[in-house]
Amino acid sequence: MYFTYNVFLIQTIMNMEYLIENLKKDIWEKLRNEFVLCNDIGNYDDNLFYKKDIPRVFYEKKVVLPEEIFFKAIKNLNNMEIKRFIMSCFILSIGLKISLNERFSEILADSYCFLEFESIDKNSTQYEQIFFKDMFKAEFRKFNFKNLGLALKQNMIKRIYLQILDWQKDNKKYAVDINSLRSRLS
Repeated sequence: MYFTYNVFLIQTIMNMEYLIENLKKDIWEKLRNEFVLCNDIGNYDDNLFYKKDIPRVFYEKKVVLPEEIFFKAIKNLNNMEIKRFIMSCFILSIGLKISLNERFSEILADSYCFLEFESIDKNSTQYEQIFFKDMFKAEFRKFNFKNLGLALKQNMIKRIYLQILDWQKDNKKYAVDINSLRSRLS
């Protein structure tokens, strides 16, 4: 009986690890296709992430993404908070890979997630998130990022990336764009 339970437990753990690896690769491949016009982000690499749970976003030039989050994601496939958190972490890693610093990688991740999940995540980047929503509102009367085709998403993501890259290179332009938006919203 003890042996049978151990075999079952080992099989369950191996199955969960397989599901988690596939989930990671699937998310990365989706994002790789969407970010293709920005830069080739390559294949999924576990080394992009710091897997221990510590109260930081970045640690040792990696994005903090505890492995336990994936167990929760597999068990709760419809939990939007978990999906958004994982997606944000992956995009933070992509931002670092495509030459953005930590601050502007956060803007990229938060803005992408705002478009994808249609809710503001952090107050620290709320204006940037709204900036990109406004950027595309004029082009799409009923804007729904999820329902766009891949080519449109790729072009939008490229425009977002180039804008953020521009801001990173020129903080004055960043300040002017965000202050202009703040004035309009006041």
